[in-house]
Amino acid sequence: MSVLDKLKQMNLEVVYYFLGLLLFTVLYFVFQFTRIVVCHTVLLLYPAWMSLKAVESKAPNEDKKWLTYWVILGFVSYCDFLAESVLRYIPFYYLVKTACFAWCMAPIENNGSVVLFDRLLHPMFKRYEKTIDGAINRTFSRASCIAAKAKKEAKEGSEKLLDASQSVHDEASGENSKAK
Repeated sequence: MSVLDKLKQMNLEVVYYFLGLLLFTVLYFVFQFTRIVVCHTVLLLYPAWMSLKAVESKAPNEDKKWLTYWVILGFVSYCDFLAESVLRYIPFYYLVKTACFAWCMAPIENNGSVVLFDRLLHPMFKRYEKTIDGAINRTFSRASCIAAKAKKEAKEGSEKLLDASQSVHDEASGENSKAK
C-alpha cells in the first residue's frame, strides 16, 4: 500500500493537522528567531479554534478533551514560567515543547493530554486537593479581612477629611464675616 493510499484512508483532519505540524517544524528550523512564536502558535491557535468548535458541538467528549488540554497547558506554562531562566538555554527546547503539545492535541483517543492528565495531574490533584483548597480559602478570607479593614479606614479617613475641610470652610467664612 502506497503512502498516498494510506493518506486517503486516514481522516482528512488528521492529515491536515500533521501537514501543518510539519510546516511549523520546518519554519522552526529555517527561522530560529521565530521559535517562540511558532511554538505558541501551535500551542494556542489550533486548540483555541478547536475549543470554540467543541463548545458548539453536541459531542459530550469534545469539551472534556479540550478542557483537559488547557489544564495541561496551564500547568506546563506555570512550570515554564518558574524555570524560564534555565529552559531558554536548552537547545531545541521550543521544538520539543511544540512536539509534546502536538502530541497533547493530536486527534487520537489517548493523546498526550489524556495520558498526562490521567497519570500525572489527576492523581496529584486528588492527593493535594484539600490542602490547596484550604490555602485558597485562607487566602480569600485574609483578603476579605484586609479589604474590610481598608474600607473601614478609608471611610474614617474620608470622614476626618470632610470634617477638616468643613472646619477650614467655617473658619474662612468666619474671617470673611469679621472683615466686613
